[in-house]
Amino acid sequence: MERPLRQPIARKPSKRTETLPTNPLTEWTLTVERLQALASQWQGRRVLVVGDLMLDEYIVGAAERISPEAPVPVILCERRTYGAGGAANTAMNLLTLGAQVVLCGVIGNDWAGEKLRAILGEAGIDTTGVLTDPSRPTTVKTRIVAQSQQVARVDVESRMPLNGSWKRPFGGLPKSWGAIALPSSSPITPKVS
Repeated sequence: MERPLRQPIARKPSKRTETLPTNPLTEWTLTVERLQALASQWQGRRVLVVGDLMLDEYIVGAAERISPEAPVPVILCERRTYGAGGAANTAMNLLTLGAQVVLCGVIGNDWAGEKLRAILGEAGIDTTGVLTDPSRPTTVKTRIVAQSQQVARVDVESRMPLNGSWKRPFGGLPKSWGAIALPSSSPITPKVS
């Protein structure tokens, strides 16, 4: 037994449907002009970025032979480069778009923490909310690259919960922000105890 086709229900046009673009595909197509307009919205906006702070390290070289100790390539290091990773990378990207960025997170009292602070300071990022915890290392993600191919990654990080001492210094931060970014770049975001 065949069912009769349903007739569409006649509805009054709502204000919402009247304001929708006639062709949503062309309205939301990402053109250079639209991208520039979106990027310009960050100009001068105060943004608080909170998250895992990391130092990205790249060891770049050439693989010339296989190790006699194990079946792995031996990489002759030609250069090392460092950059902001995790939430620090998000802060750098927002700064590039013209935002006024304040970064909050935890680093260790070590060479990697000093290097990350230097990178952020040179860029002009406000690190008022970056706290140093001497009981943990700064997270470092080291990528080993040979002939333009990443062959390994070495992570240095603590998976221990943060202690409560990190809360006090955040009280001095402004209460009003144009945006707050909580990037999730790591599946092991430390739990706060």
